[in-house]
Amino acid sequence: MSMLREQSLVPFTTSDLPNGKFLIFAPHPDDETFGCGGTILKLRNAQQEVEIALVSNGEQAGDPETRISEFRSVTSALGVRKVYQLNQPDGGLENNINTLESFINVLIKSRPDMIFFPSPLEYHIDHRTTAYLVWEALQSTGFSGKAFSYEIGNQSPANYMVDITAVMSDKVQLMQRYASQLVFNDYPEKIYALNRSRSYTLPPEVKFAEAFFLFENIDVPIMLAMNRQFSLYGQGTNNVKMPWVSVLVRTKDRPYLLKNALTSVMQQNYPYIELVCVNDGGINIDEIVHLFPFKKNIVHNNIRSKGRGGAANDLLSLATGDYLIFLDDDDTIDSDHIENLLQILLHNPSVEVAYSGVRIGNGVDITPAEYNEPYDVARLRRGNYIPIHAVLFSKTLIDKGCRFDESLEIYEDWDFWLQLSQYTPFYHSYKISATYNIFGTSGASNSAKRVNLREWIGKIYEKWLPVWSGLQLLETYEAIEHKSPPVIVNEAQSDKVAEQLLSEVQMLRDWLKQTQSSLAAQAEWGRDILTRALLSHDPFSNMQRNFFIRPARYYTQGCIECFKKVFGADMPPSLWYWKYGQVEWRNVCAVDKDDNVIGFYGCVQRNILAFGEPKIALQPADTMVVKEHRGRLRGYNSMFVMFQTWINFNRSGNHDVFITYGFPNIRHYLLGEKINIYEKADSITQLRWRLGVQYESISEHLHVVIDHEVDPQEIDQLWHVMAHDFQESIIVCRDFSYVNYRYLEHPVYRYKYVFIRSEDTSLLGFFVLKEEEKCIKLMDIVCAKKNIKNILTAICEHLASSGFDFLDVWVTTSHKDLFLTPGVLESSADVIIPMDKKMDKRQIDRVENRWFLLYGDTDFM
Repeated sequence: MSMLREQSLVPFTTSDLPNGKFLIFAPHPDDETFGCGGTILKLRNAQQEVEIALVSNGEQAGDPETRISEFRSVTSALGVRKVYQLNQPDGGLENNINTLESFINVLIKSRPDMIFFPSPLEYHIDHRTTAYLVWEALQSTGFSGKAFSYEIGNQSPANYMVDITAVMSDKVQLMQRYASQLVFNDYPEKIYALNRSRSYTLPPEVKFAEAFFLFENIDVPIMLAMNRQFSLYGQGTNNVKMPWVSVLVRTKDRPYLLKNALTSVMQQNYPYIELVCVNDGGINIDEIVHLFPFKKNIVHNNIRSKGRGGAANDLLSLATGDYLIFLDDDDTIDSDHIENLLQILLHNPSVEVAYSGVRIGNGVDITPAEYNEPYDVARLRRGNYIPIHAVLFSKTLIDKGCRFDESLEIYEDWDFWLQLSQYTPFYHSYKISATYNIFGTSGASNSAKRVNLREWIGKIYEKWLPVWSGLQLLETYEAIEHKSPPVIVNEAQSDKVAEQLLSEVQMLRDWLKQTQSSLAAQAEWGRDILTRALLSHDPFSNMQRNFFIRPARYYTQGCIECFKKVFGADMPPSLWYWKYGQVEWRNVCAVDKDDNVIGFYGCVQRNILAFGEPKIALQPADTMVVKEHRGRLRGYNSMFVMFQTWINFNRSGNHDVFITYGFPNIRHYLLGEKINIYEKADSITQLRWRLGVQYESISEHLHVVIDHEVDPQEIDQLWHVMAHDFQESIIVCRDFSYVNYRYLEHPVYRYKYVFIRSEDTSLLGFFVLKEEEKCIKLMDIVCAKKNIKNILTAICEHLASSGFDFLDVWVTTSHKDLFLTPGVLESSADVIIPMDKKMDKRQIDRVENRWFLLYGDTDFM
């Protein structure tokens, strides 16, 4: 591939400015004019609305009153409608939570359509800091307009040129009004030259231009967005002296995690990276992968899942790099991970495998908290202690025949390391530079514990015993995992050893004390950061009221006590943590002046498919206010303020968060409607089948099996079929990861699992049931649409002699026809499915009557 032409790197034509409201962030008085004064003049002439946020008064370069006086004179001539003065220190601007709050407040008050801010590649530290603060504020507020960076002191990458030829003389006159600054530098002359040089690629009639960079995506780090432009300059050329590293990513149906993994790859210090991604039978990920402009990019989609080993072998076949490293979609690597490991291999030509330490992430408290053991081939024969993304290895090992054993459902990476160890020693770096996140489907998770681990360890040994020599077997059985105690020969040596041990114990105690103090300080710092971030989204924080909004994660016990007061029932802590442990940071509570919790607005997070696209939905749960604090329905009562803060906080800067939904009864729905937070999306219909009654058989040859063992692969395959059927709906993902969390690991309830199989034992449907006093509730299904009615009839027949009177289903009214079989009793449930009124009208219309929800989609049973 040849290098790109210059037209791909810089505009050869000018662009017209869009219509709308403009907000310009200026670090100092004069930056707005030097950087984009000509553009502002054109906006004035077009009667467009312009506001300026002045970050500092410029006191380091003159008298602040003089500078502000000059600034007012210039902005008046520019036709600026409003100025926000942030009063930050000149030369000492810091990117901290307090400063960020002031930037966020400006955005909330201004509500612009277009944002201008200095380029992050400016020389002046205040200019660069302003860029980062604006960027974080845009992400925090969920800004959906256009964001431009402008240049002041140096040229930056540009993809948007504005012709200012007609107003250049006016711009020069305005720059000269900053007389206090002309004693330091002839700024008008320098800026004049900059604007003249920017016409270099433009048509001859364009004599002067101002250059901007229009950002396509504000959801990524600012320098990642800028680096995409830099990557164009080298596109089509390789440095043959530098080895390529192929990062091999296995993924399936976890786009929200895949983004994090790919971001960590994009942030690597080492530039020569080839991304090879195998989507193993999951939903389409092409759009996500192409967000990341790697120098080489290979995406392969398996129509059907090949499993962990099969997907890994596909990756090995596709990779073209000199060195290879695996990264599963739920893990991440630090920015220096690949560079450090590659340097080890390049400086140790006799070694073809290097691995680093790996921390345990995702807030999981397990032992050990990290994987960082030195290499010992005998220990490796005993068991795997090296996470898959810790290892960088030479492609020559693949050429020697090392491949993944596809017959192994687990431990396929252990078997692969054993193969590599036949050809080379491993080099261990003690530096921890990767994170192993444990989720519901990770190897170390509870779901994996349901697999018979001993059986698969046995399979590994059966495979390798014929290969290992007698000496290797002896080394394996003699391998120890801990240091032996010191050997004491005499009393004098005993005293010396005891003294040394006491010294080490004291050092350990001192270290532990310091660590505990540091952790406590970090926890307090984290609490302060989250509290401030939450308050920045409270639209009524300046109002007088008798309660305060706080992050619920720091008031867990108070929230549990509040639940008992409101609902008159105990909430087991295990159930609370099961519901909210992963998303505590999303939830808010209201506390009184004595710091007692008087209200809670929380949610559980669901992965959903909305019209076939993966999204995140937030399902409000346990929303409550104690009776004595409920107050008036109108005005800024605690429920209204909690909701507004919660919705602002959770939707700001995160376009993957789709919409909220819940199951309030009609009384609570009407309350939400009155305080203007709910709009109806659907309702719930209750369907009931009387058991013991002969129903018309729709289909024969279906086998009903009630079992407690759930095969993850079967569930995932069936969910893939169901997801395809519901592409016109909004549906909670029902893959094994969800089934495992929602039902198998529920801390309170125990469910029955029904498998409907055909004559050839193929799985046609998976149903979850919950037994109550006289009734069995159909909680959930994973099933093709066409089979739902047939399977319902088969289940009713199977339960005929169960001793229960009824089989009940809750289903959204828009989808009830999928369940209507002869003899079913239909009634309206006292439940409305709401959506939040913060959505725009087009989205509300699209969502209405599209939810597919059942009993199991509630949060309370």
